[in-house]
Amino acid sequence: MNSACIVNRLVLPLLLGLPMIITGCSSSPLWTQEDISPDGLLFATPLEAEVRLTKTSDDQLVRTLSGGHDAHVTAVHFSEDGDRLVSGDSTGRIVVWNPRDGKNLGRLIGHRGSIQQFAVRPGIPDLASASSDGTIRLWDLEGRKEFRTLTGHAGAVTSVEFSPDGRTLVTASMDRTAKVWGVETGTELGSLKGHEAGVLAAAYDATGSRVATGGDDGVIKIWDPKAGKELRSMQGAKGPIRNLFITQDGRHLLAYQSVNRIAIWEIPTGLRVVEDYLAEAPVAPRNWPYRAVFEEISKRAAHHH
Repeated sequence: MNSACIVNRLVLPLLLGLPMIITGCSSSPLWTQEDISPDGLLFATPLEAEVRLTKTSDDQLVRTLSGGHDAHVTAVHFSEDGDRLVSGDSTGRIVVWNPRDGKNLGRLIGHRGSIQQFAVRPGIPDLASASSDGTIRLWDLEGRKEFRTLTGHAGAVTSVEFSPDGRTLVTASMDRTAKVWGVETGTELGSLKGHEAGVLAAAYDATGSRVATGGDDGVIKIWDPKAGKELRSMQGAKGPIRNLFITQDGRHLLAYQSVNRIAIWEIPTGLRVVEDYLAEAPVAPRNWPYRAVFEEISKRAAHHH
């Protein structure tokens, strides 16, 4: 691991659910996803072919999950109740762990490319995995069985997120599109086309009626996912959009651009109101007008499923 590229672990919670670089500082680094347990007590962090579990309070090592992978771990994710942890690697292997005792509970076999991201369906122990093999696979996490494969992207799938009601999911891909899928049927409900570069991130708003997407070229778009209609395009980000979040009231969007740097846009106007903010820095002063936005998204990002 290149220490010059490691995200500071003891920073604001904003970073905990977001990607971090695990090797190299080139323009195309290997990005991976950390997670934090639902009770807020544990970090899960990929480290080469292992997963480190550390305390959020002081970064003290609790245990290392090893022996499940032979390649770099690229994504980790806790289940909604925190009693399971999944890890995926650069070969497509997914391992299910008991984070409380470190026991390897088995593998989820199917992907043939690097695992890019996981998502957990609200209220149900179902898991979605996005892979560079161009597919999204849906798993019964409790039974450790695949029940559906979603195909339709022509490039690596970089992001996956369930809608708030769990009925649909949105995916992003390097094929320059995002797609909306029906979870129960596996049907592609719509393709969101308009980006001129690969799409790295996609997220629902709190109502599920809007989707935001972020591109490798720094362009952010807001969509009506049912109609497949682009509602707004926002530019000005400094670098690729690695992850993004919409506030509960739907008025602001916070984008994670690069290591520790964020920006905030007003969705109704499309204006960027915070530029290149260093997330490691303290949120000060108290009267900073976007402090509430930052703090809301920080808490949600830390528990982002």
